[in-house]
Amino acid sequence: MTKRTLYSLTKRYEADLGDDKQVVGNVYLRLNHQLSYRVNINYLPGVKSVRLRLGSSGGPVVTYLYGPTKSKVSPVQSSGIISSYDLRGPLRGQSVSALVKQMDKGNIWADAATKEQPYGAAVGRVYRRR
Repeated sequence: MTKRTLYSLTKRYEADLGDDKQVVGNVYLRLNHQLSYRVNINYLPGVKSVRLRLGSSGGPVVTYLYGPTKSKVSPVQSSGIISSYDLRGPLRGQSVSALVKQMDKGNIWADAATKEQPYGAAVGRVYRRR
Protein backbone atom coordinates (compact mmCIF):
# COMPACT_ATOMS: atom_id res chain seq x y z
CA MET A 1 0.00 0.00 0.00
CA THR A 2 1.43 3.39 -0.99
CA LYS A 3 1.27 6.33 1.31
CA ARG A 4 -0.66 9.30 -0.09
CA THR A 5 0.51 12.82 0.44
CA LEU A 6 -2.19 15.44 0.74
CA TYR A 7 -1.43 18.72 -0.95
CA SER A 8 -3.24 21.91 -0.10
CA LEU A 9 -4.98 23.41 -3.09
CA THR A 10 -5.50 26.67 -1.25
CA LYS A 11 -3.97 29.80 -2.73
CA ARG A 12 -4.05 33.07 -0.83
CA TYR A 13 -3.77 36.54 -2.34
CA GLU A 14 -3.67 40.01 -0.83
CA ALA A 15 -3.58 43.66 -1.86
CA ASP A 16 -2.54 46.43 0.50
CA LEU A 17 -4.48 49.57 -0.40
CA GLY A 18 -2.78 52.88 0.18
CA ASP A 19 0.61 54.44 -0.42
CA ASP A 20 4.07 54.51 1.14
CA LYS A 21 2.81 56.60 4.07
CA GLN A 22 -0.38 54.81 5.03
CA VAL A 23 -2.18 51.58 4.24
CA VAL A 24 -5.88 52.30 4.54
CA GLY A 25 -7.15 48.79 3.97
CA ASN A 26 -6.63 45.31 2.59
CA VAL A 27 -8.24 42.97 0.10
CA TYR A 28 -7.85 39.25 0.79
CA LEU A 29 -8.66 36.57 -1.79
CA ARG A 30 -8.64 32.83 -1.19
CA LEU A 31 -8.91 30.08 -3.77
CA ASN A 32 -10.02 26.74 -2.39
CA HIS A 33 -12.55 25.17 -4.80
CA GLN A 34 -14.00 28.70 -5.15
CA LEU A 35 -12.63 32.23 -5.10
CA SER A 36 -13.71 34.03 -1.95
CA TYR A 37 -12.79 37.55 -0.87
CA ARG A 38 -12.79 39.80 2.17
CA VAL A 39 -12.37 43.57 2.11
CA ASN A 40 -11.39 45.68 5.13
CA ILE A 41 -10.95 49.43 4.67
CA ASN A 42 -10.70 51.46 7.85
CA TYR A 43 -8.99 54.78 7.18
CA LEU A 44 -10.48 56.01 3.91
CA PRO A 45 -13.60 58.14 4.20
CA GLY A 46 -16.34 58.02 1.59
CA VAL A 47 -15.69 54.71 -0.17
CA LYS A 48 -18.16 54.11 -3.00
CA SER A 49 -16.71 50.93 -4.53
CA VAL A 50 -13.86 48.43 -4.33
CA ARG A 51 -12.84 46.85 -7.63
CA LEU A 52 -10.32 44.54 -9.26
CA ARG A 53 -8.66 45.91 -12.40
CA LEU A 54 -6.66 44.17 -15.12
CA GLY A 55 -3.17 45.20 -16.17
CA SER A 56 -2.64 48.33 -14.10
CA SER A 57 -4.24 50.53 -11.48
CA GLY A 58 -6.04 52.35 -14.31
CA GLY A 59 -6.91 49.24 -16.31
CA PRO A 60 -10.39 47.94 -17.04
CA VAL A 61 -12.56 46.78 -14.13
CA VAL A 62 -12.94 42.99 -14.10
CA THR A 63 -15.13 42.66 -10.99
CA TYR A 64 -16.53 44.59 -8.03
CA LEU A 65 -15.86 43.46 -4.47
CA TYR A 66 -17.99 46.23 -2.95
CA GLY A 67 -20.50 48.60 -4.53
CA PRO A 68 -20.85 50.63 -6.53
CA THR A 69 -23.09 52.49 -4.13
CA LYS A 70 -24.48 56.01 -4.16
CA SER A 71 -23.84 56.50 -0.47
CA LYS A 72 -20.30 56.99 0.77
CA VAL A 73 -19.30 54.52 3.46
CA SER A 74 -16.44 54.23 5.94
CA PRO A 75 -15.27 51.81 7.22
CA VAL A 76 -15.95 49.15 4.59
CA GLN A 77 -16.15 45.48 5.46
CA SER A 78 -17.35 43.20 2.71
CA SER A 79 -16.99 39.53 1.82
CA GLY A 80 -18.32 37.11 -0.74
CA ILE A 81 -17.55 34.70 -3.54
CA ILE A 82 -16.55 35.64 -7.08
CA SER A 83 -18.24 33.59 -9.79
CA SER A 84 -17.93 33.74 -13.57
CA TYR A 85 -21.15 35.80 -13.59
CA ASP A 86 -19.35 38.55 -11.65
CA LEU A 87 -16.61 39.00 -14.25
CA ARG A 88 -16.82 41.96 -16.61
CA GLY A 89 -14.71 43.84 -19.11
CA PRO A 90 -12.06 41.73 -20.83
CA LEU A 91 -12.83 38.73 -18.57
CA ARG A 92 -16.59 38.73 -19.24
CA GLY A 93 -17.76 35.31 -20.37
CA GLN A 94 -14.66 33.56 -19.00
CA SER A 95 -14.31 31.34 -15.97
CA VAL A 96 -12.91 32.44 -12.62
CA SER A 97 -9.73 30.53 -13.50
CA ALA A 98 -8.96 33.30 -16.04
CA LEU A 99 -8.97 35.81 -13.17
CA VAL A 100 -6.79 33.53 -11.04
CA LYS A 101 -4.27 33.18 -13.89
CA GLN A 102 -4.04 36.96 -14.11
CA MET A 103 -3.57 37.20 -10.33
CA ASP A 104 -0.77 34.61 -10.53
CA LYS A 105 0.94 36.77 -13.20
CA GLY A 106 0.65 39.93 -11.06
CA ASN A 107 -1.74 41.56 -13.54
CA ILE A 108 -4.58 42.36 -11.13
CA TRP A 109 -4.87 45.53 -9.06
CA ALA A 110 -7.40 46.38 -6.35
CA ASP A 111 -8.67 49.89 -5.79
CA ALA A 112 -11.10 51.74 -3.57
CA ALA A 113 -12.94 54.60 -5.24
CA THR A 114 -14.44 57.69 -3.65
CA LYS A 115 -16.51 60.50 -5.13
CA GLU A 116 -13.46 62.74 -5.08
CA GLN A 117 -11.19 60.08 -6.61
CA PRO A 118 -13.36 57.82 -8.79
CA TYR A 119 -10.37 56.06 -10.38
CA GLY A 120 -8.95 54.91 -7.07
CA ALA A 121 -8.21 56.79 -3.89
CA ALA A 122 -6.29 53.77 -2.61
CA VAL A 123 -4.66 51.22 -4.91
CA GLY A 124 -2.60 48.06 -4.51
CA ARG A 125 -1.38 45.19 -6.65
CA VAL A 126 -2.83 41.77 -5.82
CA TYR A 127 0.01 39.43 -4.90
CA ARG A 128 0.14 35.79 -3.89
CA ARG A 129 0.89 35.22 -0.21
CA ARG A 130 3.38 32.44 0.43
